[in-house]
Amino acid sequence: MSVAQWQAAYRREMKNGELVTLKRGATEATVRAKISGYAPSELVGDIMQGDRHIIMLAEDVTAEEWPDHPKRKDSIILSSGQKLTIEIVDEATARQGETFAYHITARG
Repeated sequence: MSVAQWQAAYRREMKNGELVTLKRGATEATVRAKISGYAPSELVGDIMQGDRHIIMLAEDVTAEEWPDHPKRKDSIILSSGQKLTIEIVDEATARQGETFAYHITARG
């Protein structure tokens, strides 16, 4: 699949996502994200029960003029108002050297 096809597949998945606010200090960005929990079999390493798996598209973060990629200790405010703290950011979701999605583990 080409980069464009991968991006389109992720974009389709995001249609069912929710709007969240990415926050670092006074800087905020509202982006669409896909949020899920982890299965018991996925609770390995630093991933704990209750953590959330969040996917954000890199182009959405960039479009909101976020200074760079999401980082550990940034906050994510869910549409319910619940505040999560980013623990892990996997920015390796790339094709042909272009990052197009962030897979995030958040806690809170």
